[in-house]
Amino acid sequence: MKIGIKVHYLPVIHLAINIARYLQLQWESVYFLDSNNFSINYLIKKEWFHIIKYKKSSSNVKIISNQSDIFKLTKVRECIKNDSILIEQLNILYNNSLNTLNESKIDKIILFNWELDIERYVSEKLWIKTWYLDDWHLPDSYQMNLKWPNSKSDYANLTHKYFLKFTYEKNKIKNIKFDINKIKIWIIGYLLWFIKVILDLFKNKFILKKFILIINQCKYLFIKKKIVIEDINYTKIWKYIFFPLQVNNDSQIQINSEWKNNFEILNFITKQIQDTDYSLIIKPHPFEPQKINYSQYHNDKNIFVLNWDLDELITKSDLVITVNSSVWFQAIQKYKKTIILWDCFYKNSPISILHEKDTKLIQSIQKSNLIKVSKIDIDNYINHFKNNIFIRGSARNQNINNLDINFFEDLYKRL
Repeated sequence: MKIGIKVHYLPVIHLAINIARYLQLQWESVYFLDSNNFSINYLIKKEWFHIIKYKKSSSNVKIISNQSDIFKLTKVRECIKNDSILIEQLNILYNNSLNTLNESKIDKIILFNWELDIERYVSEKLWIKTWYLDDWHLPDSYQMNLKWPNSKSDYANLTHKYFLKFTYEKNKIKNIKFDINKIKIWIIGYLLWFIKVILDLFKNKFILKKFILIINQCKYLFIKKKIVIEDINYTKIWKYIFFPLQVNNDSQIQINSEWKNNFEILNFITKQIQDTDYSLIIKPHPFEPQKINYSQYHNDKNIFVLNWDLDELITKSDLVITVNSSVWFQAIQKYKKTIILWDCFYKNSPISILHEKDTKLIQSIQKSNLIKVSKIDIDNYINHFKNNIFIRGSARNQNINNLDINFFEDLYKRL
């Protein structure tokens, strides 16, 4: 079987190469798909893996439009202003990828949840079975889906009853001895990666904006932020709804909601909260890459923008609201009712209400008040994720120490 792996950025290189090594020991043919990133290709070559380079194609299939997810995200992430040029570039990339993968006869593809991968569209056209891996925020867990992670996952639209019956088919595998090793990151690899970033900056005129965004995102790789738990006074916030923000340019908001950023969401919620007898606590995302100030929503009466401890804010809340944030999982583990504002994979939760479009927030709050909390049902729901949906293991921030042979066996059984 020919398996293609797409690596798009350095932090997943250790995991990707260990997956490739394991698959080769299972006598599978592994090929790394050209990521258009010569620093990563350099590292892969050092490991003696085959790389499939995408050839220029004379085809002119027009499949990417201004309505495509990849267009919307690339436009925001790459700060590109000219829509027609971006659409043309993406369609050229699509045709190059389409012809190359069609000729290479790849059987399966592994993608590391990267919304800008053109292979998402190519694999659908060529009927190539493609798995999406996403290091999720539940401790020691990876999502592995066929339809894309999060809101478009394989089980997202199942009812609660059928979700509990959903499992992935597990193939029989050979037991092998496998040592997990961190590869050497050659200095020249980092240097080439840095040069590529600088070159990318000069491809469009939004140089300063993008450079600042990259610096803000990269600093969290090197700085361990100290979380200060303040002396929290709840005397004037006796009954509140908690709304933890996602990052302002979160792809899940842009693709799977009617809003484009946090400000549009906050304009909706802060207006709707006035119809209720609840206060609202808003907590900015701790790793927000943009320099954003939400203090305009704080009125010190019934709306508060606070950086208090997340765990305590969930614990003492009466209700949690989310668009499609992973904080939801922390909330239901504390048996907190949640209101989900838009599409997500956990809308079949036994203590969650999916807010209906064009209705008032108070209606969803009233529905949530009618829910009876059964700790047994919630525990069964959470355990189904842990035991049957997610793969145990984590390689966040290039740390593969939390992985063992079971992670690779479970991945291969599902593959």
